[in-house]
Amino acid sequence: MKEVSSFLGSLDVRNSGVHLMRSQGNSFLLRITFSENVEKAFCLTQSVLELFFSLCSVCPVDQFIELICDNETTRWHIRFWNCNGTVAKACGNGTRCAAHLLYRLGYCGAKMTFHGPVGLLNTSIEMGMPFCDEGDKKVQNLFQDVSVHQGKGRGISLKFAEKNFSKKEWEYFKQNDSYIGGVDVGNFHLIIIGKEDPFLYVRFYHEQFKKNLSTYRENFFNISYVRYKTSGNADISTWERGVGPTLACGSAACAALVALRKIYPISQVRLYFPGGPISVFYCEKKGYEHKASSVYERCVCGGG
Repeated sequence: MKEVSSFLGSLDVRNSGVHLMRSQGNSFLLRITFSENVEKAFCLTQSVLELFFSLCSVCPVDQFIELICDNETTRWHIRFWNCNGTVAKACGNGTRCAAHLLYRLGYCGAKMTFHGPVGLLNTSIEMGMPFCDEGDKKVQNLFQDVSVHQGKGRGISLKFAEKNFSKKEWEYFKQNDSYIGGVDVGNFHLIIIGKEDPFLYVRFYHEQFKKNLSTYRENFFNISYVRYKTSGNADISTWERGVGPTLACGSAACAALVALRKIYPISQVRLYFPGGPISVFYCEKKGYEHKASSVYERCVCGGG
């Protein structure tokens, strides 16, 4: 308990506090810090985070995100932790919320670059009037469309991917003549393209193999099932490493388009996750970019 109190008490007058935001069904706690020692500021232990999340029953969240501005370089750094205290290498939905929050608080303009665990993450906010209920001024600026440039990504050999799974799991992926693709877009992704219901597929996978999945493995794959419907539209569901079945995943959306392009002559797709749609685009120069809306909920503690 003292560790958690110290963690929350580390907010000083230069911080904007801890904020709650949501994107495509996923919820995030984001903390803003200014520091001369970025690495020291990121030294959060898993035990502290486990305690912190266990006490956050008032606003249960999927991830904690730390945003730290280096006072010397004015660069913004971003790190992600899952609700079980494990580290995530990247999170597209969380990055979207981070850009929205800093823009809303006046720390950045419409375009933003984060220094993440696996490289740079470039974001851009759609200008214009944000969505709001007619006549309700209180919700203005709460909703915003944000794009995240995830990079070009790279294919991963299926032999390497197969080594991460049991024989029974791999046979399950190969059923029904599904196409399987391995993709690295910050996180490792296994993309299965077939004709089944993606939500039911992922739920079944989780229930059948959850004993093997209970042990966290840092380089394990996120697993997505995609059902391509019509030109430019597809259903998708994702099992996320360290989380389980998740409502949406930005990096999985990009990985899905990487895999879909192996089969279909497309450069963009609108993917329907259980938590809401994410649009993905491919550009020869910039690589893969996903776009969706985020919403600001409230300041949980601190100023701002």
